[in-house]
Amino acid sequence: MRYADVSNGRGYQIARYTVEGDELTIWLTSVDKVKQAIRNKQLRGDVGLGMLPVVTISDSWPKIAALLKSTKSNDLFVRVGHLESSWKVILSNYLSGDA
Repeated sequence: MRYADVSNGRGYQIARYTVEGDELTIWLTSVDKVKQAIRNKQLRGDVGLGMLPVVTISDSWPKIAALLKSTKSNDLFVRVGHLESSWKVILSNYLSGDA
């Protein structure tokens, strides 16, 4: 998904995570769910055509932030990962460039 004001070709992927003890769980926004939110007028944006359409959110940052803070935002995400205990070492190594 790309934010509409991006002029240099870079985009953004919105993610959520929780840390509970030694467990890390990650959720990413689902393109299909964001497309549906645009069609339902929860978000302003455009859905491209084709096999792998680009989804562009054109709403304001304050409105996007308000939606993400609301319970309605749970419908936009899909769980993509769950790591236990060793995730801290893996993430630390990745961030330090040792991975």
